[in-house]
Order: sequence, then structure tokens, then C-alpha cells
Amino acid sequence: MEHKNISKELFVIPVFDTVVMPSMSTKIRLSNETGKRINDLMSMGQSFAIALTVKKGSKISHPTEENLYKIGCLIHIDSIQKSDNLYVVYIKSLKRIKIEKFVKNMDEIHAKYTFFPSDSDLDEKSRQSLMTYIINTIRAIGNTFQETKQFIRDIENIKTSEEIIGLIIPFLPISILEKQELLEIDSERQKGMRFIDMLLQQRNSLELQLEMARKFNEKLNKSHRETILREQLKTIQEELGETKKSSKNKK
Repeated sequence: MEHKNISKELFVIPVFDTVVMPSMSTKIRLSNETGKRINDLMSMGQSFAIALTVKKGSKISHPTEENLYKIGCLIHIDSIQKSDNLYVVYIKSLKRIKIEKFVKNMDEIHAKYTFFPSDSDLDEKSRQSLMTYIINTIRAIGNTFQETKQFIRDIENIKTSEEIIGLIIPFLPISILEKQELLEIDSERQKGMRFIDMLLQQRNSLELQLEMARKFNEKLNKSHRETILREQLKTIQEELGETKKSSKNKK
């Protein structure tokens, strides 16, 4: 997608509870007010905007410049839909950007920005090694679940670590701050290594959860077996009791 003719001052979309990464296709929930404004902009042929994450603890309504992180992403708005009392906008994230200056426009926030690409500090061999390690780690985690096979095959066809991060990061149960810190890492190598570290943490956490679930099931099965045995023993005792009573009556 051509970026040269995009305005250097764009409407800012405040993003809550997630971080938009480069090369990410996702949907964002917007307030009624912001959704209507995006609708207006799209009707005028303006389909580009800036996505900035709102800092944790900020008020949901009308975030200010101080409430927004200064590094975000240039996004293309593919479509927008009304949903109950809010809007859902479907976007494609393009490039990482850095805010140069916020421009207040009535109650809206616009911003001037510059592209802020990661430092390419890996040679091709190191880049491929990084990709292989990331894919193998994801495969090791995903193989735990049968439903992920097609998902893993899709990942294996991705060409860059940036695209994989954009695809995987929404599913990692980590904090907004951790995701924002990952976005802000300049070094391609350091960003890849930090992402791998996040994956390994989740793998360890997943393995722990599976082990706990296995032990719980074993305990549950043992308890269930013991309950059945007790019931069987009780039945046998009752039957023996009845037999003894019958024998006494005959005498």
C-alpha cells in the first residue's frame, strides 16, 4: 500500500485495552462519538488514521494528549459497522509511527507524525534463525491443541517476524504495558528476542496449567474410584447384613 501521499496530520483513534502492532489486521471498538467521526471521514475519502493506546488508568471518555502513548501505528480503515451503542472498525495496521505534535481540533485530537521503523540490526542469516526459533516455539505451544494445526500452517507461510508478532500478540495474556513496551523497542533483534521470551513464559505457564489440570483429573478420578468402591462396599455390607438376618430367622 502506497504511503507517500498520506497526509502528515491525521485523526487520532484512542485504543483501549489493546496495542495495535505493525502488520496487524484487527477490529477496534469505538465510542459512538468517535465512530460517527470515522464514518464522516470515510465518506470524505479519508481512510487513514493514527492508532494510539490509552494509558492504563485513564478515563475512558475523551482521553487527552497526556493519556496517550506517543508511539503507535498508522492504520488503514477497511470498514466500519454500527453495533448497539458503539461502532466496530476493521483496520489494517501499516507502519509504526512516532508523534511529533498533537493538534487539537475542537474536541478531536489530530497529530503530526513521522514513520518510526525498527533498526535493521540483523543480517539475513540471523533473521532467518530468529524466524525459525519463533515458529518452532509457537508450534511447540500450539501442538498442545488439535484446533491450532491450520493456524500454525498459516504462520509457517509468514515471511517476517513483524507479521508474526502482529498476528500473535493479541492472543497473549500479557499486560497492555508489556505490549506497548514491545512496540517501542527499536532493535529488530531485541524485539524478536523479547517476543520469544514472552512466548516461552506463556509456554511455561501453559505447561503448568496442563500439569495442574492433569493432577486435578487424577485426583478427581481417584476420588471417584474411591467413592464407587465405598458404594460397592456399602452395598455388599448391606447384602451380607440381610443374609445374616435371614439365617437367624431360619434358626
